[in-house]
Order: sequence, then C-alpha cells, then structure tokens
Amino acid sequence: HGGDPKHMMGVDITNIKDEFGTPLLMMFTEAAKSGGGLVSYYWPRYTQGGAVRFKTTYVAPLDKEIYIAAGYYED
Repeated sequence: HGGDPKHMMGVDITNIKDEFGTPLLMMFTEAAKSGGGLVSYYWPRYTQGGAVRFKTTYVAPLDKEIYIAAGYYED
C-alpha cells in the first residue's frame, strides 16, 4: 500500500468507500469473481501529500477466495 500501513492496521475496511461513495472492496471482489478486471475510483496519493486522485486498479483472482490487486494513478 502506498500510504503508511500503520493507519490501516486493525481497521475494518470491509465497507470502505472513496469520497464519492464507490464501494472499493465490493468492486474488487466482483472483479475477481468475474475472472479479473479493472476498478476505477478516487484515492489519496500519499506520495503527493495525500491529494485525492483518480486511480485504476487491476484485480486478479488467485483462487475462489483470494485476489491480488495493483493500481496506478492516472495523472
């Protein structure tokens, strides 16, 4: 994760949403269950002071319960 992982440790992120209400983990899970795909949303770019930027993440299933995701900022 590009941010400070200490901020997310012990935090339930099951229902995490971006500032526009995009349900991130729900969309990641749906992409993985459909064989993999792209999910776009807004997320803080911690390397630039936390400014919220448009981000696209590719999600790929590893098996029926586990997936891996890697994203990039569009700017």
